[in-house]
Amino acid sequence: MAEHLKLSVVIPVFNERATIEEIVRRVQTLDLEKEILIVDDGSTDGTRELLRDLTARCSPKRGVMTSPRGRCESRVGNIRVFFQETNCGQGRSLAVRI
Repeated sequence: MAEHLKLSVVIPVFNERATIEEIVRRVQTLDLEKEILIVDDGSTDGTRELLRDLTARCSPKRGVMTSPRGRCESRVGNIRVFFQETNCGQGRSLAVRI
């Protein structure tokens, strides 16, 4: 039964340009079936642009989609990135509708 389980890792980020790539790399090294959900909480230091650039380079056909609540989502393999337009705090980032 354990072979059907998938781990969901939610990573709320705010102004993490210097660290987000390393964080994702470390999570990806876990030898488990997983999905990584990154929620950018209105970063202003270039984190948003970095995440958009990374997802575009990894999956140019998927692009960025607008969600019904005004957030954007980008998906690459087992990674989904959500962009909140304004900073709402960690609690709100963890409650993002998927």
